Amino acid sequence: GGTIANVNVLSDDNIMITGKNVVGGIIGLGKGNYKISNVKSDLSAKASYIADESDNNYNDESVVYQYYSFAGGVMGVASGSGVIDRTIVESNVGVVGAKAGGLFGLIDSNVSAKRLTLNVTENLSINAYNYGGLVVGESAGNLQEVNVNGYSNGSSGYTYMQIFSTLPYVPSAVGGVAGLISGGTLNEISVSQSLNLSKETSITGINSIGGIAGMLTGRTEISNVDVTAGLIGFHIVGGLIGTVQGN
Repeated sequence: GGTIANVNVLSDDNIMITGKNVVGGIIGLGKGNYKISNVKSDLSAKASYIADESDNNYNDESVVYQYYSFAGGVMGVASGSGVIDRTIVESNVGVVGAKAGGLFGLIDSNVSAKRLTLNVTENLSINAYNYGGLVVGESAGNLQEVNVNGYSNGSSGYTYMQIFSTLPYVPSAVGGVAGLISGGTLNEISVSQSLNLSKETSITGINSIGGIAGMLTGRTEISNVDVTAGLIGFHIVGGLIGTVQGN
């Protein structure tokens, strides 16, 4: 399979990579056997299609993409049997899509990804129509050594930030790593970015928020987690997981 290694794409011009369905700052879609290592991006990504949540479940065997909406600062969809080692985002990235993450829109079930780093900056913005994560919109794969390093404005401790947009659509769930975890494993996870996503006067808001994931479904193993971040939310808020939904 193909290999992409030692790629460093930096820009001072806030460049947005825009498409309809599966969009990444560096790679749109990964399928089959491939390896990605030592990739750094500060490109923004937008998948413009407003996908219905029930239609936006990726199928690796399908070649029909018109009903999907995935976006990530590094990769839109990591599927197949890919191996990802060391990807970094650390600039003012903006990501827009139904399932959207700072690094990935989706990490699929047979993908292994380790040493993923997001260094949160002041203007990081994620506009997820359904599920949004600081690292990945949806994770079903095997993640190890994931670090979300919080932004500090110079005062003591880390700074509460909104990051996740609720306009024009309010996402169902957002999290410090993933909006939705639908299977797989997570090991050695560290999150230090605090989120403020609601006010006492709010009459609507994101349904489910978690320090690691807004929603967890399927069979998932999570171990060795360190969350040193505060959360302010609306309906359902969990320090680790917002909502656990069994089958």
